[in-house]
Amino acid sequence: MIRTTPLPRVHAPSREAFIREYLEPRRPVIISGWMSEWPAMRKWSLGYFREAFGTREVNTMVDLPSEGTFFSRKLQPHARRQSLAAFVELIESRERTRPCYLNAVRVESMEGLAPDVPFPRFGPEQGSTKSLLWLGSEGTRLTFHFDFMDNFLAQVMGEKRLLLASPEDSASMYPSLDNLSESMVDVEGPDPSAWPRFAHARVLEGILRPGDMIFMPRVWWHEVRSLSPSISVNYWWSPTQASDYLPVLRACTPRHYAHIAWQFLMHGALGIKPAERLYSPRTTGRLLWEEAVRQFRGAS
Repeated sequence: MIRTTPLPRVHAPSREAFIREYLEPRRPVIISGWMSEWPAMRKWSLGYFREAFGTREVNTMVDLPSEGTFFSRKLQPHARRQSLAAFVELIESRERTRPCYLNAVRVESMEGLAPDVPFPRFGPEQGSTKSLLWLGSEGTRLTFHFDFMDNFLAQVMGEKRLLLASPEDSASMYPSLDNLSESMVDVEGPDPSAWPRFAHARVLEGILRPGDMIFMPRVWWHEVRSLSPSISVNYWWSPTQASDYLPVLRACTPRHYAHIAWQFLMHGALGIKPAERLYSPRTTGRLLWEEAVRQFRGAS
């Protein structure tokens, strides 16, 4: 088992206090009290989504593994398109033996949902923001990774366990060759011989309960596991700056840089698609290619 320290908790901080104590110093925190007046806390349940959006076709993940890291696994054995009503029935089924998860549906794409979750705004009202809905059974998990934007994750139903580690501990998180935002460490059963530095990672742990919201600064490593059937929604804003990546880049080896260069050529310049992997974003080389193209078009 890994050694952890508790995630900080605070009740209903003022906007000024949150900015001063957590947003500006880039410190994660679990916040209670900010969701008490949200319509979602009164309306949302699995039954609500079955009745209000049951006929909607959604992308889901089924028969998910309960152990090991996810990002190297193939997507196709788990991806299934089905109605939301059928997915809710799967969550509630006594015959289901493995976890299942709704695959990141945009809140804005489901009519009437956005007003139910009025996240506080600390970034631009327009542009680089995204809000996603997450429904899943107990046992669903996203293994250690980091996001490219600041993130509020709000818990409406059920409980989730969160583990977080600072970007400064990136060397202990063993970034993947395929994508630097993914860790190769299996936190449920770490192999000391394969990942010896992970034992020195300073990991924070906390439980997100209904009405709790966590602020996770961009580039902070995190793993999330559902402890019960769960409904969550998040809000991403404020994309990374170049300096945010420095701790991760310092953790990379020459092998990482050689692999990224290969991806830049194959997945970027030549447009060859890599194999689809479970919960995995585009490869680092592809992301760098897209950013280079964006910069070039902006300059011209």
